[in-house]
Amino acid sequence: MAPSIQAAFRTAADRHPDRIALEQGATSMDYRAPALRVTALRGALRAAGAGPGDRVALLLLRSFDLIAATLAILETGAAYVPLDPLQPSARLQSMLDDVRAKVCVVGPAAPKLNLRAAASIDPSAVAAPVDGGPVCQGTPEDAAYVMYTSGSTGQPKGVVIPHRGILRLVRDATFMTFGADTCFLQLAPTSFDAATLEIFGPLLNGGRLALMPPGPPSLSDIASAIHRHRVTTLWLTSGLFHAMVDERLEDLGELRELLAGGDVLLPSHAARVVTRWPSLRLINGYGPTENTTFTTCHTIRSVEPGRSIPIGKPIDGTSCHVIGADGREVAAGESGELFAGGLGLALGYLERPELTAEKFVCLPSGERCYRTGDRVRQLPSGEYEFLGRLDDQLKVRGFRIEPGEVEAQLSAHPKIREAAVGVREAAPGDKRLVAWYVEREPVTPEELRAFLNGRVPDFLVPSAMRAVPKLLLNLNGKVDRATLPDPFPKAQAVPAVAKTEMERGVLELYREVLKTPHASPSQNFFELGGTSLHIALLHERLEKKLGTTVAITRLFEFPTASQLAGHLTNGQGDVGLGARAQQMAQRQKAAQAAAAARGRKP
Repeated sequence: MAPSIQAAFRTAADRHPDRIALEQGATSMDYRAPALRVTALRGALRAAGAGPGDRVALLLLRSFDLIAATLAILETGAAYVPLDPLQPSARLQSMLDDVRAKVCVVGPAAPKLNLRAAASIDPSAVAAPVDGGPVCQGTPEDAAYVMYTSGSTGQPKGVVIPHRGILRLVRDATFMTFGADTCFLQLAPTSFDAATLEIFGPLLNGGRLALMPPGPPSLSDIASAIHRHRVTTLWLTSGLFHAMVDERLEDLGELRELLAGGDVLLPSHAARVVTRWPSLRLINGYGPTENTTFTTCHTIRSVEPGRSIPIGKPIDGTSCHVIGADGREVAAGESGELFAGGLGLALGYLERPELTAEKFVCLPSGERCYRTGDRVRQLPSGEYEFLGRLDDQLKVRGFRIEPGEVEAQLSAHPKIREAAVGVREAAPGDKRLVAWYVEREPVTPEELRAFLNGRVPDFLVPSAMRAVPKLLLNLNGKVDRATLPDPFPKAQAVPAVAKTEMERGVLELYREVLKTPHASPSQNFFELGGTSLHIALLHERLEKKLGTTVAITRLFEFPTASQLAGHLTNGQGDVGLGARAQQMAQRQKAAQAAAAARGRKP
């Protein structure tokens, strides 16, 4: 095995210089082109002071330069720190302050930040140098990246992942296949650890990486990318997986492997995929960031009625132990906390020795493991079944959320005395982050949402918030969330009536997507509990049912049914019903033809 990611990439580039490595839209690059671009950026990074042991912040949107900069940072011997430039400035600034990057690679989409004396590089301004200097070969134990996750203290925490963790994930993998004919769609934000699999899986094995354009994708955008780039492999969060199965099942037939996870998968949706596309390999992937993306995987061949979907067995180079309250390993079939170890294990938390010592522990055997906080049991098959959390940590839309971080941000508002955060399920599989708060002075959920939007990313903004007189505690001294009232807005006594046919159609879709049968035309989609995933569903159904095409960003700009209907009525849609239906029919026919060519039944 190569000693580092950069060594594996250079080997793949040297062996297959003429193969296509990167695609985005209508543009592509063979392995020779990104290798030269990496060399140029490596030289610029070195000139700026980056070297072994340093950390380099990345604030770039999905692009060829993002991939080249990531590899170039590794070739200097430094670790990259992926930060989503679309997140609020305050949160980005707190992570930059914490990581103390030597250099920042910053694109035009990044907000103005205090770089704390770090050198700054705009990759678009970097030309090829005469000599980029030698590639630092590195070792498997070197830090490859620092990825920030939600922190219980109110501040994100940086997880330090070594090269060995990524190499164990994508080289000689048996839980899925990587090869020259692999085309992986890069869809996840680079600050989300699924991007590790998406980026390095194809590029370290001579395959193709197809990058989605920057910005929030619609379901039709994902379907179009699958068809356009002949995507073989796709990773989806559980929520996005459920949405694609509901709205775009036919488009999944072109795939060879589909990985889903980040939260519990609905058996009903998994069953629909394996029934419709039996030759498609559907994989349930489980794992915390602290163990490099995946710890266990389960290939779903059938779904047992009334049973949850197992999270599977440990992937190669990984060990799992189920530990009871007494600190000893329990027998198969008994429940306990999952401890994960092996080559994927993180080095620890950046500059957090106490937390590292608490979460990364040695078993009596001497093996170092990460305490996942997940309660599991081992099935007779040897696979593991997820049973829930042992602490307050939440999983929503594939993101791991510490309630303490959101509670701390809410309590920072001058009109809030204290707050509690939890999860409510509007429908099976539709989990939403919600909050309750005790006021110092009267404050509306709209004010609090605007306050949070400037401080945390959208997945940390509760879908609904409600004022309560006080937060009751249980016998353990923790907030008793079971006693808290329903936080979602109630129906108006006399619901407002839609004024036009278009407004009526949009309002019906609002109610359908958000499971709020009495929403009015003037109510804000997000204040009704909508998230970016609900926006994707709304966009898809608008196109299908109302026969109009509109940019998904417009749904953020016009958040009430009345506003959106007015926008659509004023001729802002791009394609009428007949043309839209024809497009969908053509795409479905192409998907079935591609599946048939691979030997599947349409």
